[in-house]
Amino acid sequence: MLLTNPWPVIIKEISEIPEHFKESFKAISEEFGEGKEFDDFPYCIYLEKSKWGEIIENEKMICDFEDKIIIMENIDGEVKSLIFLHSNINYINNGRILLYSWIQINGVIDGNLETCIFIFNTTSENKFIKLITDIRKRMNGIFDEEISSNPEFEFLYPDNLKFLNYSNRSVIEGEKVLFTIFQESMYTKYFMMFDKKNAPNHILILCDKELIIISETMTKNTDMDDYSGVWAYISLKKITNVGLSENEIGQFVLNITLEGNDIISSTYQKSKKEELEALTDQLKHK
Repeated sequence: MLLTNPWPVIIKEISEIPEHFKESFKAISEEFGEGKEFDDFPYCIYLEKSKWGEIIENEKMICDFEDKIIIMENIDGEVKSLIFLHSNINYINNGRILLYSWIQINGVIDGNLETCIFIFNTTSENKFIKLITDIRKRMNGIFDEEISSNPEFEFLYPDNLKFLNYSNRSVIEGEKVLFTIFQESMYTKYFMMFDKKNAPNHILILCDKELIIISETMTKNTDMDDYSGVWAYISLKKITNVGLSENEIGQFVLNITLEGNDIISSTYQKSKKEELEALTDQLKHK
């Protein structure tokens, strides 16, 4: 797993920015009219270069401004920048498997679909919760601060406390939960004798302004999957199409198409047909 374990650093003023990022930060700020001084300095996280197994994670700095997020990356001594306007983000994805955590941002820049991923140690998760929550609020026009507990998830008690907790921590207070579908892991016969998982535990939560899909991972190491969680926070404003199809073994596949032909899919058993049809009807009328 992790061979180097640098701690993420919260940058609070320009003087704390590493020199090789400072010039790009100032240039981008001035280009977008931020100027050299800030009434409210953006929330910035600095990540040193690190290694996760075979994955080399370049040095990065993530800066969340009022209307955009800037990701600067040091690639072999050259600083490259991605600038997502909050209004152009399709979804933000946050996942973890034990100590391995990541954030993925998908959106459209100049007409092209772009993705940025940064990796960090799960023990530093608290430094990223504010970043994730602020991005969600800004991309969806949500203004409340706290995460709420929703009685809509009580059906998960006591059989699935893990997803009860995951769901409760995911909905921003002020958002109304309109619809939920929980799907347990699904298996198919493998070599006639063994069951092979083809879909993990997952729950879909439709709120006023965003769609949340929470799932476990599905890797070769099933023991690790039991300790995993992946949260996809999808902007309803970015959904261009939603449809149901059947896979080769007769399960339903929900396909959500976002701007830039970005597609998120999830799989359900046949008994969920009525719920899925009700959901797709609601999404088409949002």
